[in-house]
Amino acid sequence: MGDRGNIQISQPEAGSDLFLYTHWSGSYICPILAEGLAKCKAVGRLTDPAYATRIIFDTLTACEGTDTGFGISVGTPCDNEHPIPNVYWGPTFGQVPVIFYAGGEFTVEAFIEAWGDQATERAEVWANTKTFAAQVLALSQKEES
Repeated sequence: MGDRGNIQISQPEAGSDLFLYTHWSGSYICPILAEGLAKCKAVGRLTDPAYATRIIFDTLTACEGTDTGFGISVGTPCDNEHPIPNVYWGPTFGQVPVIFYAGGEFTVEAFIEAWGDQATERAEVWANTKTFAAQVLALSQKEES
């Protein structure tokens, strides 16, 4: 019983892929990933796979880690019942990822648009609650005006 799903993470120069596992929210894996990507974009972390992966995992778990419900596996996915989106950064550090899902290839923006509903709006609110992120966001908005 459950609703198992994974998000596949392919970081540059890694020997194996990382899989972020959920036992209860596999049916919502794409909207969850869309929100995580929107958060990464809002704080300027799309080109930093380590930070972006952690932000995606925090979004998956809602920062509510317990002894069950979520997991991380390397090389092969944990239990799974749904197509697995793959966040792929490519072979070199500093690239914006693409997302491979169900036979398609998506830019971050296209994936957020397809599954995010209000992900960008929620990500901006989230970014404003983070001290450093709020400072970065304020500076970027100041530069734009």
